[in-house]
Amino acid sequence: MRKFIYPFAMMAGLIIASSCTENEGARMRELRTRSISTAASASDNTGNPDAAPDANCPSPDTRMAYEDNNEAGIALNWQPTDAFKGFYTTPHVQEVVGQETSALFTYSEASAAGDNARARFTGNVAEDVDANTSFNLFYPAARSTGNTWQEAQASLTGQVQNGNNSTAHLSAYDYMRATGITGIESSLVPFEHLLAIMRFDLTLEGYDPKADGEPCLFLLHYEGEKPFYETLSASTAAGIADSRTRNLSVGLENIEIPSQATETLPANGLRVYFMMVPTTLPAGELTATVVCRNGTRYVKTQTLSSEVTYEAGKRYRAMNFSLSKSGEEIIEYDDPHAVTPMEYNGSGTEADPYIIESTENLQQLIQYVNRDDYAGKYFRLTKDILINSDKWSPIGGHNNETGVDGKFFYFKGHLDGDGHIVKGVMKCQSFTAAFIGAASEGSVKDLHILADVENNSRSTAQAAHTAGLIAYISGTVPYSISNCSYNGRITSAGGGNHVAGLMGSTYAPLTINGCINRGSVSATDNAASSSTQTYVGGIIGCAQSNVTISQCSNYGTFRITGAVSSGSGGIIGYSSSSANLDCRYCDNYADIHRGSGCTYVGGICGQVSGSASLHSCNNHAALSVNADKETTVRGSIAGKATSQASIKDCCIDARGNTLPLIGEGQTTSPCNENHGNSASL
Repeated sequence: MRKFIYPFAMMAGLIIASSCTENEGARMRELRTRSISTAASASDNTGNPDAAPDANCPSPDTRMAYEDNNEAGIALNWQPTDAFKGFYTTPHVQEVVGQETSALFTYSEASAAGDNARARFTGNVAEDVDANTSFNLFYPAARSTGNTWQEAQASLTGQVQNGNNSTAHLSAYDYMRATGITGIESSLVPFEHLLAIMRFDLTLEGYDPKADGEPCLFLLHYEGEKPFYETLSASTAAGIADSRTRNLSVGLENIEIPSQATETLPANGLRVYFMMVPTTLPAGELTATVVCRNGTRYVKTQTLSSEVTYEAGKRYRAMNFSLSKSGEEIIEYDDPHAVTPMEYNGSGTEADPYIIESTENLQQLIQYVNRDDYAGKYFRLTKDILINSDKWSPIGGHNNETGVDGKFFYFKGHLDGDGHIVKGVMKCQSFTAAFIGAASEGSVKDLHILADVENNSRSTAQAAHTAGLIAYISGTVPYSISNCSYNGRITSAGGGNHVAGLMGSTYAPLTINGCINRGSVSATDNAASSSTQTYVGGIIGCAQSNVTISQCSNYGTFRITGAVSSGSGGIIGYSSSSANLDCRYCDNYADIHRGSGCTYVGGICGQVSGSASLHSCNNHAALSVNADKETTVRGSIAGKATSQASIKDCCIDARGNTLPLIGEGQTTSPCNENHGNSASL
């Protein structure tokens, strides 16, 4: 790998403007503010023209433009939707807010000289800001969490590259900061890059588009300790220890592999970009993998003879990586009656987890979870799984297919997929159909489901729970799902349906981070059922408890038939009156309901009946009118929402999308954080 310095330094000069405004945000209350402008520049500009502002995007979406000039490095240009956040305090802020506050600086105009590396930004600050006021700045504004600089963090999960050799996604993750800036009204402000840009030039040897399908996932795995970080601290400019991992993943969308060499790519070439927290990889084995939609893996393992350090503010290139089709042994699950369960290697602790490395180990987990819920135990998958049995019995679930009598058996352990995939077909006739039927008190991470799910539930009194990863979660202990994806086809027929690519229904506090759905979902209600409510989502079907979703994306489409009442959303179908939904930095790219019936359709949420905060979420799809002219309430962000819901800094960038943010209802509650301009109704 060769490293290259970004050929620019970010500088910003701030000049006071004469206008004064009154900030009406909830956190700021009666804080008196004034508007200032910021002149920001990037050197070594390539001269590419800026894109025109999108009238449908009323708030900052931070989209800096990139151009890879190979040996010359990567050049950046400011875009009209760029923004950064400034943390600061003054006596007036202390009096009103009681702690630090933040100001949002948004792009206001391009350089008069036509230099695309320079632009002016404006933001409101407290009226007593002076030359001694110290600012800490973070870019991009939409990715930072926390109310103070010490709390500010940014996650790198959920990166998705749309197109071969595309850099468009980097802008959302190129985290920068400037610290301890005083004299902000006249100073030039240097921004410090916090991450490294990684570029992998890959060749998929023997790639067959028909047999393999389109590439959908890039994985980087280090065998040994956990050298990578999922989350960065803005104040320390370092990875957060609790977020260490052995795996990095990048979703791949709309990837065309050239059969013949082009000007930029070899035959069967794939160029992948992603951002990475600076780290040091010890000597050992580093494996790059490309997963295709049909489950084919292309793999190359590189032995590092000595440690390799990756620094912030530099671009690294891995050149001429030739990946071959994997011939690794897999766990094949075809006839459970012919399998004798076998105990696991490992002790079940986080440091020494139970290892699932054989069909016998998988059968042990499926069979014995009904006797031992494995509460607090840790598992790690070491091989891919192929399911081709006539009937799939999920890990945990309900012992009555109708869901009326009987009981749940919960898997309460922690499962680390370690970047592996589950493929094939999960054929179920179950109240809880998924890879994991019922779960509680645990977590799942780094697991990717490519298997189809076929559920013909016998449930007639309750909704059937169907998903690719987990069907049903319950309990009072928070559950966690991170860095997982679904890519397949789900069909579910039952007494009402709660269906999603990742998670069907949750009745427990749940956090989902960095997950992607590319699967299609078809839900058909049982005509004899007394339950006719169907909810479909890309990530979650139905939430009956508090849920936090961040940096998740949906590319899948849905179809609902036979439901009297239904809701579908690119991220979540339904959030109940007993749930508190917090959805941040999520994106929908699919026209999710073309030609199918649904009561409420939203790009992010189908129906919100309780408290909800939607922050910095984007809908990139038009949400077409149903072909059969059925009555459907559509909203670009939410199909329906109550007055307890708040939508802030959400964006619509689909051309020709004239839908309101909310199809029915109105958000009136203020946001409890300062995210700058509001896109609320």
